[in-house]
Amino acid sequence: MKTRSFLLIWMCAGLLTSCSLSYISKNTLKPLLITDRVRSDSDDPAIWVNRKDTSESLIIGTDKGGDTGEGGLYVFNLHGKIDSTKTVMLKRPNNVDVAYDFNFIGEKKDIAVCTERNTNSIRVFSLPDMKAIDGGGIPVFEDSDMRSPMGIALYTDEKGSIFAIVGRKSGPMEGYLYQYKLISDESGRVSASLLRKFGKLSGRKEI
Repeated sequence: MKTRSFLLIWMCAGLLTSCSLSYISKNTLKPLLITDRVRSDSDDPAIWVNRKDTSESLIIGTDKGGDTGEGGLYVFNLHGKIDSTKTVMLKRPNNVDVAYDFNFIGEKKDIAVCTERNTNSIRVFSLPDMKAIDGGGIPVFEDSDMRSPMGIALYTDEKGSIFAIVGRKSGPMEGYLYQYKLISDESGRVSASLLRKFGKLSGRKEI
């Protein structure tokens, strides 16, 4: 996505149910807010909802860093303003996701997890302070020559365990996606345990 801002679009249910989507044009839907500009190349946003005070929720967006890869996780308030105290500079972050109530040293913490392509790792940050709790990064696709992590999605099972499914720029036709379980140890560092490899690569485009 070659843009430097994130568009925040609000669509009411009545609009969607009262008219066909085929008639909704760019002239009909307009963003209520446009975030401050990031430095290079905005790509993927995630929204963290502050359950104690929803007005203090955050928008977390990746800046891939353009040709240099000097990007970051940019954190915005709900007015679209960058919070420089929470923004983290990284080596070509690609996608980001959030999860709630991660079991971190016996406490429940919300987390943001992103891929960092130029270090072949995923990064884990506590929310809302955006403090790194991964010891500098968790390597992924270690057993493959094809790494370059790109896509990431988190999910929580019925026991409260949190998992990351990670995609990459290219990979084998079988076992293209890796699923990791996120784990915290007594020292306060998050690591990941590889559980399985699954999914087929189309050969046309990465996930």
